[in-house]
Amino acid sequence: MKKILTMLAAAALLAAGCSRLPRTENYAVTISYPLEEGVEKPDISIDISIDYPVGGLQDSVLTLMTSNILSFALDLDSDPSDVKTTVDSFVESLEDTYRTENLEFWRTDREKITGDEMKEFYCWENNTYGYFSGRWRNYLTYITEYYTYSGGAHGVQGLSPIVFDAKTGDAVSESEIFSEGYEEALTEGLRKHLLDVFPEGSDEYEGLFVKDITPNGCFELGKKGITYYYQPYEIGAYYLGVISVTVPWKELRDFI
Repeated sequence: MKKILTMLAAAALLAAGCSRLPRTENYAVTISYPLEEGVEKPDISIDISIDYPVGGLQDSVLTLMTSNILSFALDLDSDPSDVKTTVDSFVESLEDTYRTENLEFWRTDREKITGDEMKEFYCWENNTYGYFSGRWRNYLTYITEYYTYSGGAHGVQGLSPIVFDAKTGDAVSESEIFSEGYEEALTEGLRKHLLDVFPEGSDEYEGLFVKDITPNGCFELGKKGITYYYQPYEIGAYYLGVISVTVPWKELRDFI
């Protein structure tokens, strides 16, 4: 009996370890900049919140993972610096871009432009939120949610995951998680479980541009299975938002 209890305790510890996330800190900036000094509107509204790992993993892994998170979440062309410097520099670049692209036109139009037109063309918005969503085995998933608006009928929204190897801090692809030949089973599972999200014949299902979906590299690993995310316009109309489809692990066990 004692041996059985010991084995159960060990299994519980192992399960806890598999679900453990790294300790994180957060850096956030919420600010707005007017297009022109001395006016309240139009402006660019910026809201950025980035969680980044600071404990629970090797220092080298924490450093590499944080660098990858910043590059991915902020879509950087160059290697990032420390979190605060990188995010603050990103915010400055948004402000510069906003004024560079709009100020000259605003000074020409402001006397004749209406309130609705001002909002539609000159009030920008940029929201970015990054956080760890979970752990499966030795893989950590980090999610970036974003919304940007720079004029027009509506903004651009999305949800993008990146999966890390907790041992190395490297981002991994689906081919590193599955064995050879997984593509057919995964594709079949995605098409099957798309019907769990949008039943065949529903208005939402008919709003899809692509029904024979395939793995797109934009995935999250969770307790129930692997979830793929499809951005607005990728497979369906904008009003459907970000579409997520989960394939249970039991259907992929031969390829894990």
